[in-house]
Amino acid sequence: MKNTLRSFFYRQRFLAACLLLSTALFRTDHAVFAETRYVEQPQHTLLNKIWDISAQQFISETELLERILDGKYLLLGEHHDNLQHHQHQASIISYLYEKQRHASVSFEMITSTQHDLLQQHLWQTTDDFISILNREKNSWEYTEFYKKVFDNTLRAGFDIHPANLPKKHLMAYAMQKEEIPNDIQQIIDVAPFSDQQKTSLQNEIIAAHCNLISADSSSPMLSIQRIRDAVMSLSLLKSQSNMPVLIAGASHIRKDRGVPFYLSRQELKGKVITLAFVEVQQEKTQISDYHERWGSQQLPFDYAWFTPAVDRGDPCEQLRKRFQQKHAK
Repeated sequence: MKNTLRSFFYRQRFLAACLLLSTALFRTDHAVFAETRYVEQPQHTLLNKIWDISAQQFISETELLERILDGKYLLLGEHHDNLQHHQHQASIISYLYEKQRHASVSFEMITSTQHDLLQQHLWQTTDDFISILNREKNSWEYTEFYKKVFDNTLRAGFDIHPANLPKKHLMAYAMQKEEIPNDIQQIIDVAPFSDQQKTSLQNEIIAAHCNLISADSSSPMLSIQRIRDAVMSLSLLKSQSNMPVLIAGASHIRKDRGVPFYLSRQELKGKVITLAFVEVQQEKTQISDYHERWGSQQLPFDYAWFTPAVDRGDPCEQLRKRFQQKHAK
């Protein structure tokens, strides 16, 4: 009996450690750098091109912007540490304002408690806004990467909504120490995953952790991803604007099992448009070369905008060190 309890205790500690790393690191598109450094590849054939995935053809930026106006929901998927992605987002927000679309913007980078803080305090500038966000401990580099996006959103007078939960709640829900709120659970319940979707997400989680975790350890992380996607979906559904916009990591906006999948189970009025900013890789010069990264037969978005890639070194080496430190404690 003692051995059983001890085994359970250590397993719970290990899962908690994995979850703690997951909430910080299972942003397959996230890394924090003091300065953005891009991989030099100016001659890449896909660089700065926009691919219409259903039509299987390239389109211009002007064509893309015109098509965005035909949608009701706009989902922008990013690599969190790629400044060019945020510059494109800021330009799109300004374009919506110029075209007199009354939009709202939901951010994966803002939690419900941060939003509460914003409601409780007076602020006038974007710097004030960021200062209040930083009162809750987080790993987002708001000033470096998101200031221009916040600037343009605030200047346009668009409402800003949270699209994430505090880490402690995500972990408690995943570990089944707290009940998932009813409104979030309902979003999940009406969008059950098939075995294929579960396996696909599980494989992505394991790959994002450089194959350092087991399938068993990935299960609570799968729950976290489901909860976060449901929270993002709910943020959009609650918006009263005529174009709710979501800014999140690209994995969250994939149509097959991300936020669009949850939205498709709701009675929506209007089209959901997904635009992912995809980093080019030197050896990958064909669209089909990027399918494997997403574990699908084609890119799981409506549009892909190819951009320079950030030089991140070897993220797996960094992750291995962090896992070793966790296990050593």
